[in-house]
Amino acid sequence: MTQRERTKKLRLSILDSYFINVINFETEDEYWDYHMYNFLYKKFMSLLCSDENFDYSLIKMLPDKEWNWLELSKNKNLDFNFLRENIHRPWTLYIISANPNIVNNFDIVYQNIHRNWNFNYLIYNYEECMDLILYKPPERSIVHEYFYKKLSKRIEETSRYDLVKKMPDEDWDWEYFSSCSNLDLELVELLPNKKWDFDILNERFNITKNKKFKKN
Repeated sequence: MTQRERTKKLRLSILDSYFINVINFETEDEYWDYHMYNFLYKKFMSLLCSDENFDYSLIKMLPDKEWNWLELSKNKNLDFNFLRENIHRPWTLYIISANPNIVNNFDIVYQNIHRNWNFNYLIYNYEECMDLILYKPPERSIVHEYFYKKLSKRIEETSRYDLVKKMPDEDWDWEYFSSCSNLDLELVELLPNKKWDFDILNERFNITKNKKFKKN
């Protein structure tokens, strides 16, 4: 059975169950009828949107329906092309950040960097997202919640010392950098007054606090 056939079968079975329940439910209490209808509708939408074979053409056909955007965001088979075309919808981007298929769709993150992505997860799992460290909205930094000192290890792992050069006034772990075998020594030259561990630098790289670097 193809994916389209499975989707159609699931859709029909849920629709049948849904409409049978809604149509057959009757009371003399119109208020209760209304709320029961809403309950069934929301339950139906939750089941439909969480299905791994969900057909996104349904939303295109019925864009004004109350789709369950949380379940769509959690769906591991999320259609990222659909997300890209409908980024204005109320997605839960924090959850989508952990979808493995985002690896080929980082353009969506960078083009919508002001949205509520899980920057922490993206930076620590994908080298392609390291430049997110540079993004600073007017009122907050995306790294405020996990600190530059912690990020220092990630800088070493990815050898992205260029990011430190671009943000020299942040609270990096300069002592940790001192012990990194892949340290960009130009950092020491450019920022000699940071809290380097010159004992380690001298031992590893023969660099002392008052050493003068040769200019090329």
